[in-house]
Amino acid sequence: MKLVPLQKDHINNLVSKGIVLSYSLSLDRTRLWVNIKAKSEEEIKDTLSTFPLYSYFKYSVFPLAFHASGFMPSVSMN
Repeated sequence: MKLVPLQKDHINNLVSKGIVLSYSLSLDRTRLWVNIKAKSEEEIKDTLSTFPLYSYFKYSVFPLAFHASGFMPSVSMN
């Protein structure tokens, strides 16, 4: 449990760097879905290995055709 705040901070840091596009945690806290921007599965593995809770989870990689979210930057025509 001590690692949970570190995990959250680490993921938020990766979000601010544009590496993690989004993440979701199941209500029972047993599953986490993370959308990672990467050029290869090896790059994804390298990113995941930096997670503080990495040694406690199993993961599967599913390449996406695209990732759409409700977060759009504001655009100014000025």
